[in-house]
Amino acid sequence: MIATVEGIGPLADSSDATWNANGVNLIDPVSRIPICKSVKIRSYSVIECITLPGVINSTVIAANSLKSRSIGACENSDNTTCLYEQLESGSYPVVSSVSSRVAGQIVFTGTDFFARSFTANASYAGIFADVVTIDSTTQVTATWNLGFPPLGEEIIPALWFNETGSEVRHYANISSSISKQLALASGYTGLTCSFAGGCDIQINSEGLSTILKNDSTNNFISVCDEKCEFLPELSDSSKAFCKLPKMSTVHSNENYMIETPKDDLRFRKTFGNINEVSYVFDGNLMVMPTSKSSERECIFGGSFKANHVGMLSQVKYFMGEIDDKSIYVDKLTFQGSSDNTTWTDIF
Repeated sequence: MIATVEGIGPLADSSDATWNANGVNLIDPVSRIPICKSVKIRSYSVIECITLPGVINSTVIAANSLKSRSIGACENSDNTTCLYEQLESGSYPVVSSVSSRVAGQIVFTGTDFFARSFTANASYAGIFADVVTIDSTTQVTATWNLGFPPLGEEIIPALWFNETGSEVRHYANISSSISKQLALASGYTGLTCSFAGGCDIQINSEGLSTILKNDSTNNFISVCDEKCEFLPELSDSSKAFCKLPKMSTVHSNENYMIETPKDDLRFRKTFGNINEVSYVFDGNLMVMPTSKSSERECIFGGSFKANHVGMLSQVKYFMGEIDDKSIYVDKLTFQGSSDNTTWTDIF
């Protein structure tokens, strides 16, 4: 859309529609929300706005200066120069049904699809289709090369049409949702590997590769609580490959030297119900906590790193300043917990 706004110069361009952008934007005066994805100043007082998808609640658009936070009426002396009409009828794409007839594909069926001078795009839960084909004015086929994402819940996909040579974009009206459950098939390979890792494991599951490729940080295969590196070059729509990591355990380190254990007797995080609890773990035998009480339990401990296994090779407890050490007989206990709630006696 083109708007005429007095006082706007060519140095006020904004490529970002957020409130923190440097420049100007057009806003809906009712909701005070920016309506432009990008703004370009064609000439003095003439703004070119590429609009965001959404409903505009007002037919009169206002201009907003993101530097001064001031809002000015856009119509100036001519109240027809900045009128905006939200089109609710006409030949615009409407999707009546969504189906998955072939593995890795979604078929959109509807009316008034743009078959000429337009290209199409589709996404499902933010995962963009690799290929989108406009079959006719009533059908569009979207293909995910690594399989349709099996996210396990009903989600409404998105379909939009881009006019060739311009930034005009038309989103299809869709109310139909579609879902696909993650299912693991039989026929795994590569489950036998050395402690050194490096072997490729194959997991047979339709669409698993798509969600692993889209977000490998939050979506991944783990083996013995270790992340298996996704291999997109070997994967396809029916199976996913990942490279097994090395497995560092007490057995593998002692017998196959997978890793050299490091002794670190200092806990990253300590806790307790006594003052100066850090003194217990500082290694200085000359400085002791000052808390003394015979009326309550004295508790202190240390935490291992989250999602890691901690191994205690030795425990040394020095009671140099205690004259009568017999008061600790059958009372001093070392415990361990994996959830900081349930504690089990170690010795």
